Amino acid sequence: PHEVFEHPANLFVADFMGSPPMNLIPARLVAGTGGQELLLSDGNRLPLLVPPESLAGREVADIIVGLRPEAFSLASGGEGLAVTTQLVENAGSDTFITTELGGKTIVVRLPGRTGVEQHSRIHLAADIAHACFFDPATGVSIG
Repeated sequence: PHEVFEHPANLFVADFMGSPPMNLIPARLVAGTGGQELLLSDGNRLPLLVPPESLAGREVADIIVGLRPEAFSLASGGEGLAVTTQLVENAGSDTFITTELGGKTIVVRLPGRTGVEQHSRIHLAADIAHACFFDPATGVSIG
């Protein structure tokens, strides 16, 4: 189960495993100032500091990036992914934030008592080292 959770073979499994399930966000792999980046439809960018071997050498490609809700954290100083919270649910030890990123509704799991307000503008950091990547045409994992 751990391997299936961490490295789903396709989009169906990625969307099925976990509660809440993995966030599946369309992106475009592009060249950035510091190397490869994922450009999201809302203008947010995710730098790939160490691109997975499966993405190394690709110039421009549409992909789907999979990020688990716990892969996010609050970013400071206006850095990171700019989003507006739609729903904030304090569940005791966790706070679940529903927002939109790259044109998709996503769920973010943060520690409880984060102090984030509903309908507020926040910045998120994403642990891209634990991201999964999928081919949008086939749905199969590419890294």
